Amino acid sequence: MPIILHRFVFGFLFVIGLVVVNANSSVAMGPDERDSDLVTWMEWINTGRIDEALVNLEQKAGMLPNDPEILTVYAYGLRKSGDFDKAEILYGQALDVDDDHLGALNYLGHLYVETGRVDEAKQILVRLDDACFFGCKEEDELEAMIETGSSGKY
Repeated sequence: MPIILHRFVFGFLFVIGLVVVNANSSVAMGPDERDSDLVTWMEWINTGRIDEALVNLEQKAGMLPNDPEILTVYAYGLRKSGDFDKAEILYGQALDVDDDHLGALNYLGHLYVETGRVDEAKQILVRLDDACFFGCKEEDELEAMIETGSSGKY
Protein backbone atom coordinates (compact mmCIF):
# COMPACT_ATOMS: atom_id res chain seq x y z
CA MET A 1 0.00 0.00 0.00
CA PRO A 2 1.48 3.39 -0.92
CA ILE A 3 2.63 5.68 1.89
CA ILE A 4 0.04 8.30 0.95
CA LEU A 5 -2.73 5.75 1.49
CA HIS A 6 -1.23 4.74 4.87
CA ARG A 7 -1.13 8.39 5.95
CA PHE A 8 -4.70 8.90 4.77
CA VAL A 9 -5.98 5.85 6.68
CA PHE A 10 -4.02 6.83 9.80
CA GLY A 11 -5.27 10.41 9.59
CA PHE A 12 -8.85 9.26 9.07
CA LEU A 13 -8.69 6.91 12.07
CA PHE A 14 -7.11 9.64 14.19
CA VAL A 15 -9.91 12.10 13.34
CA ILE A 16 -12.57 9.45 14.03
CA GLY A 17 -10.90 8.74 17.38
CA LEU A 18 -11.03 12.42 18.30
CA VAL A 19 -14.70 12.65 17.37
CA VAL A 20 -15.53 9.60 19.52
CA VAL A 21 -13.53 10.92 22.49
CA ASN A 22 -15.13 14.36 22.27
CA ALA A 23 -18.62 12.88 21.90
CA ASN A 24 -18.12 10.71 24.97
CA SER A 25 -16.54 13.42 27.09
CA SER A 26 -19.49 15.75 26.57
CA VAL A 27 -21.80 13.20 28.18
CA ALA A 28 -19.60 11.47 30.72
CA MET A 29 -18.20 12.96 33.86
CA GLY A 30 -15.05 12.11 35.68
CA PRO A 31 -15.24 9.94 38.79
CA ASP A 32 -14.34 12.84 41.09
CA GLU A 33 -17.13 15.03 39.72
CA ARG A 34 -19.62 12.16 39.84
CA ASP A 35 -18.65 11.23 43.38
CA SER A 36 -18.86 14.85 44.54
CA ASP A 37 -22.31 15.19 43.00
CA LEU A 38 -23.47 11.94 44.58
CA VAL A 39 -22.30 13.05 48.02
CA THR A 40 -24.17 16.34 47.57
CA TRP A 41 -27.35 14.60 46.44
CA MET A 42 -27.18 12.14 49.35
CA GLU A 43 -26.88 15.10 51.73
CA TRP A 44 -29.88 16.73 50.07
CA ILE A 45 -31.93 13.55 50.41
CA ASN A 46 -30.96 13.16 54.06
CA THR A 47 -31.82 16.79 54.84
CA GLY A 48 -35.22 16.90 53.15
CA ARG A 49 -34.25 18.28 49.74
CA ILE A 50 -35.35 15.05 48.10
CA ASP A 51 -37.22 16.57 45.15
CA GLU A 52 -34.23 18.70 44.21
CA ALA A 53 -31.90 15.70 44.42
CA LEU A 54 -34.26 13.52 42.38
CA VAL A 55 -34.37 16.03 39.52
CA ASN A 56 -30.57 15.96 39.31
CA LEU A 57 -30.34 12.20 39.74
CA GLU A 58 -32.93 11.54 37.04
CA GLN A 59 -30.92 13.70 34.64
CA LYS A 60 -27.62 11.95 35.49
CA ALA A 61 -29.20 8.49 35.30
CA GLY A 62 -30.43 9.40 31.83
CA MET A 63 -26.92 10.40 30.81
CA LEU A 64 -25.19 7.45 32.50
CA PRO A 65 -27.79 4.67 32.60
CA ASN A 66 -25.26 1.94 33.42
CA ASP A 67 -23.61 3.60 36.41
CA PRO A 68 -24.56 1.53 39.46
CA GLU A 69 -23.60 4.30 41.89
CA ILE A 70 -25.91 6.82 40.25
CA LEU A 71 -28.71 4.25 39.95
CA THR A 72 -28.32 3.32 43.63
CA VAL A 73 -28.41 6.90 44.91
CA TYR A 74 -31.35 7.69 42.63
CA ALA A 75 -33.18 4.62 43.96
CA TYR A 76 -32.30 5.67 47.52
CA GLY A 77 -33.91 9.06 46.95
CA LEU A 78 -37.01 7.46 45.46
CA ARG A 79 -37.23 5.05 48.40
CA LYS A 80 -36.96 7.94 50.85
CA SER A 81 -39.71 9.77 48.95
CA GLY A 82 -41.96 6.71 49.28
CA ASP A 83 -41.78 5.55 45.66
CA PHE A 84 -40.84 1.97 46.55
CA ASP A 85 -41.83 0.46 43.20
CA LYS A 86 -39.58 2.68 41.10
CA ALA A 87 -36.78 2.45 43.69
CA GLU A 88 -36.89 -1.35 43.54
CA ILE A 89 -36.62 -1.25 39.75
CA LEU A 90 -33.57 1.03 39.91
CA TYR A 91 -31.85 -1.09 42.57
CA GLY A 92 -32.42 -4.04 40.23
CA GLN A 93 -30.87 -2.12 37.33
CA ALA A 94 -27.82 -1.26 39.46
CA LEU A 95 -27.47 -4.94 40.38
CA ASP A 96 -27.82 -5.93 36.72
CA VAL A 97 -24.69 -3.87 36.07
CA ASP A 98 -22.84 -5.03 39.21
CA ASP A 99 -24.49 -7.96 40.99
CA ASP A 100 -22.29 -7.48 44.07
CA HIS A 101 -22.82 -3.72 44.42
CA LEU A 102 -22.79 -3.33 48.20
CA GLY A 103 -24.85 -0.14 48.34
CA ALA A 104 -27.56 -1.45 46.02
CA LEU A 105 -27.77 -4.73 47.93
CA ASN A 106 -27.92 -2.97 51.30
CA TYR A 107 -30.55 -0.44 50.29
CA LEU A 108 -32.63 -3.05 48.46
CA GLY A 109 -32.62 -5.03 51.70
CA HIS A 110 -33.79 -1.89 53.53
CA LEU A 111 -36.59 -1.49 51.01
CA TYR A 112 -37.67 -5.08 51.59
CA VAL A 113 -37.82 -4.56 55.36
CA GLU A 114 -39.68 -1.27 54.95
CA THR A 115 -42.26 -2.97 52.73
CA GLY A 116 -42.73 -5.96 55.06
CA ARG A 117 -40.69 -8.46 53.03
CA VAL A 118 -38.25 -9.55 55.71
CA ASP A 119 -37.63 -12.96 54.11
CA GLU A 120 -36.44 -11.25 50.93
CA ALA A 121 -34.26 -8.94 53.03
CA LYS A 122 -32.67 -12.02 54.62
CA GLN A 123 -31.87 -13.35 51.14
CA ILE A 124 -30.15 -10.06 50.36
CA LEU A 125 -28.23 -10.39 53.64
CA VAL A 126 -26.89 -13.75 52.42
CA ARG A 127 -25.77 -12.09 49.18
CA LEU A 128 -24.06 -9.33 51.17
CA ASP A 129 -22.32 -11.93 53.32
CA ASP A 130 -20.97 -13.55 50.15
CA ALA A 131 -19.92 -10.20 48.66
CA CYS A 132 -18.26 -8.97 51.88
CA PHE A 133 -15.43 -11.43 52.31
CA PHE A 134 -14.34 -10.03 55.69
CA GLY A 135 -17.65 -8.41 56.61
CA CYS A 136 -18.66 -4.85 55.82
CA LYS A 137 -20.76 -2.00 57.15
CA GLU A 138 -23.50 -2.64 54.57
CA GLU A 139 -23.93 -6.16 55.88
CA ASP A 140 -23.92 -4.93 59.49
CA GLU A 141 -26.51 -2.21 58.72
CA LEU A 142 -28.90 -4.58 56.99
CA GLU A 143 -28.54 -7.20 59.70
CA ALA A 144 -29.36 -4.59 62.36
CA MET A 145 -32.35 -3.38 60.36
CA ILE A 146 -33.71 -6.89 59.99
CA GLU A 147 -33.31 -7.47 63.74
CA THR A 148 -34.86 -4.15 64.81
CA GLY A 149 -37.19 -3.41 61.90
CA SER A 150 -35.83 0.16 61.90
CA SER A 151 -33.79 1.65 59.10
CA GLY A 152 -32.08 4.22 61.27
CA LYS A 153 -30.42 6.88 59.17
CA TYR A 154 -30.65 4.94 55.89
